[in-house]
Amino acid sequence: MFSPQNSLHEASLLRAQPTLSEEIAALSTTLRPLMRRYSIQAEFSEIHDGLVIMDATRNKTSAYKVRGALASAYAAKEQGSDSVWTASAGNHGAGVAMAANLLGLNATVYVPLTAPEIKVRTIEGFGAGVIRIGGGFDECLASAHQLQALHRGHSTFVHPFDDRVVAAGQGTLGFELFDHFASALKERTFNAVRLFVPIGGGGLISGMTSTLRQLWSDHLPPLQIVGVVDESSPASLVGALFGRPVRAFPDTIADGTRVAKVGQTFLSVSPLIDFIMPVPHDAIVTTMRSYFDRTNEVLEASGALALTGEALSRRYSLLPGIRSSLHYAVVSGRNVDDLTFESVTSEPARRCERSYCRTGYQVRLPEKDGELLRFLSTVSDFNIASLTYKQRSRSSEGDLQVEFEVRNADAIQLHDRLKAEFPQSSWLQSGRRLLLPVGEPVAQQYQDDLVTLEDHPGSFRDYVQHLSDSQALGSVGVLFYRQPSKSGSKAQVVIGRTLPSLSR
Repeated sequence: MFSPQNSLHEASLLRAQPTLSEEIAALSTTLRPLMRRYSIQAEFSEIHDGLVIMDATRNKTSAYKVRGALASAYAAKEQGSDSVWTASAGNHGAGVAMAANLLGLNATVYVPLTAPEIKVRTIEGFGAGVIRIGGGFDECLASAHQLQALHRGHSTFVHPFDDRVVAAGQGTLGFELFDHFASALKERTFNAVRLFVPIGGGGLISGMTSTLRQLWSDHLPPLQIVGVVDESSPASLVGALFGRPVRAFPDTIADGTRVAKVGQTFLSVSPLIDFIMPVPHDAIVTTMRSYFDRTNEVLEASGALALTGEALSRRYSLLPGIRSSLHYAVVSGRNVDDLTFESVTSEPARRCERSYCRTGYQVRLPEKDGELLRFLSTVSDFNIASLTYKQRSRSSEGDLQVEFEVRNADAIQLHDRLKAEFPQSSWLQSGRRLLLPVGEPVAQQYQDDLVTLEDHPGSFRDYVQHLSDSQALGSVGVLFYRQPSKSGSKAQVVIGRTLPSLSR
């Protein structure tokens, strides 16, 4: 029978139970000796201009994902399994194959038809069976689950990212970073520490965030954790905004992060992350080129994400006190063949900086019908490169950050038109829209929809106009729009809205 006393007792028990991040951190502690046993350790560069590159690729798979794979395969063997199976875009599959090989297990890896050959060869090189199925990772994962009956008995499925043991395996990197920082702190002082981590499905950042938040103490410099994503693969960003898995369209050269939906593991830990940085395609390619020029070594696009975010944070002074801070950037993968690397890095930039510029604005929109459409109509002649809108809690206004890709000659005309129609709009410092605070989700109560649009001026306005004309717009709580990474592709919109009641 319910009683206030029983309710209080249950609440105290819930508070006593560990959060998922605490559980992941505790598991990482027990798994760290496993990584040492099989010589899976990160390498750290010397501190140069306040940056340390944390290279998690110096193992036989050339990627960090072997940590989570080894953790899960070891747990599966301890529980009596004689085989493991998984679905993977490539690096996780190689990790599972290597782990199974080390532990004497059989392994089967489902890979999408688009999986890079260099990654497939690595999987097969460790003796795992490979089944090619599905046009992309999410289709591959769904198809693998449909064939689950093939793996009955003592066989264990190892999820690439949405699993606490996998996240805990990746979280062992947090201990190694902490040890490195403790040594660095003996040589000099720092006012802040920033960690830049790539995000695909979210397993790596979930594990590292969990361990570091548990290890970090108040007497150490403040720690800020920044997750870096390709803006054309924003599943983690929109998932954090909505507080649940929300589908996005992963159109990215970073195949290791080509995920349409993140899982609950990431979403449970995401409030502990400070910022998510959606970086543009061109910037990733620039990082791949510059890293090769400096080191004569290649990075796959996924592996270059964190370095891209760190470089942009410096270029645009997005975080204060850079000169007195220590930055860590995780290099996560090197599995790209020479032809693909050459093709990706030799492609022309998405935009020509000589004739076009990107200019951003912060716009306050009153929370009333028609204001979003009025804004989009005002700027319908100009190409929107990115737009993020969040309704402000307990406020009559919403925050809209928008970036335009315009011809240099048209930038003044755009500015004058915006100021005339929206006097409170203000110019957004270059790069400011790249750094988005995470915090608590803002859109749990909204229905989410994903649509793709033609990449030309006015297409976004036409879409919202259609919703409005059909009385299907409702109350918009969040909008995420990004132009495609390449000309000829589709732009994508993730919209969260409360539909108007159909009852009269």
